[in-house]
Amino acid sequence: MEKVLTYDESNRDEVDANAALAELEKMPHIGVTKTGQSRGVLDKIDGIRTSIDGVDENTSNDIQRNDIIPMSEEEKAQLLSSDAFLRFLERSSRIIERAICHPDEGIFLDYSGQDLKTKD
Repeated sequence: MEKVLTYDESNRDEVDANAALAELEKMPHIGVTKTGQSRGVLDKIDGIRTSIDGVDENTSNDIQRNDIIPMSEEEKAQLLSSDAFLRFLERSSRIIERAICHPDEGIFLDYSGQDLKTKD
């Protein structure tokens, strides 16, 4: 019989934060460019002028939040080894794994049984 893990259960071993950080740094960072750079490209294509969510062109520069705040290696390791991050990563991984392995089933099933109680 196959053991089924719920989201609250954990069988993780100690996680090496430095190894996890090294893997994250290898991944391409999509969408990390500044908004002004991508807007310049769009302006050149067919003369399209864009605005951010209906915000005036002049005020859009004030709203940009794409500035990356550098973190020290110690801060990165602390974040990657925090219980909250590991729980998030574990739960998200299980949801994605279920979506990939069982595409016909609903991936957001309520295992607590509360949905069954409300239907009765």
